[in-house]
Amino acid sequence: MYKIIILSYCFVAILTMSGCADFRNKISADKKKKEEISALKKKNYETLIKSLANNSLLKGAQTEKVKEMFGEPDDILLSGSAVGKFEVWTYEKVQEKNYTPDRQPIRLYFDGNKLINWEY
Repeated sequence: MYKIIILSYCFVAILTMSGCADFRNKISADKKKKEEISALKKKNYETLIKSLANNSLLKGAQTEKVKEMFGEPDDILLSGSAVGKFEVWTYEKVQEKNYTPDRQPIRLYFDGNKLINWEY
């Protein structure tokens, strides 16, 4: 009788520990993916800053070309009518572990899928 109880406890303990290991692996994988996304966003932001500083991003650039160069924006504000559509794309500076209050967003303004202006 005691052998059955001990075996049952061992079986439950093994199942519990294996579930915990899977959970820890998932958390680790999620953390790694977030870090990779953060690194890519940081690289895209820095590339965009450099492009604006050396005038390599030109007015008239198509939205798809901008996405290829700098990735998806952090935010897109859409406005449109029967006459046309207007978009404001925002790229945010990736915050490091020590939070800094200067967010330094870059905003790109598109009219009809063409870049018309920016501010940063």
